[in-house]
Amino acid sequence: MNPVCVVTDVEVDGPTPGENSMLSLASVAIDDKGEEIDDFHVILEPLVDTTPDPVTMAWLKSQPEALAAAIESSTPSQQVVGHYVNWVKTWRGQRLFYTSGLSLPPASWVGHFGNSISNTTNRNGWGISTQHTELLTMHG
Repeated sequence: MNPVCVVTDVEVDGPTPGENSMLSLASVAIDDKGEEIDDFHVILEPLVDTTPDPVTMAWLKSQPEALAAAIESSTPSQQVVGHYVNWVKTWRGQRLFYTSGLSLPPASWVGHFGNSISNTTNRNGWGISTQHTELLTMHG
């Protein structure tokens, strides 16, 4: 079976998973020919026991459209994990996850988020079998 590439990005309210929270998650699935198969995006309610970073929030407040998009129609985080896992599991064969980040890549946020919600400690944090899943993180 041909691999499916899942390209993922996140928006966060600070630099540190666990102290701060992920505000949005967006992924696009691409086939081996570079054609878009499907996409997934959700605005998240902040996780409990997290605090927004003041510097990040000051920047967000200076960008009213970004702030509105980051908090508009948010979904309880516990609901997102199951929906995302089911979305990813719709493709058979190898799934390659690509993320990009200048400092802490989105993969760190996604893994922490999945572990926080699902109480798992498997490699990808989402209860998705790692047998056909590979995480490729690109910096820069």
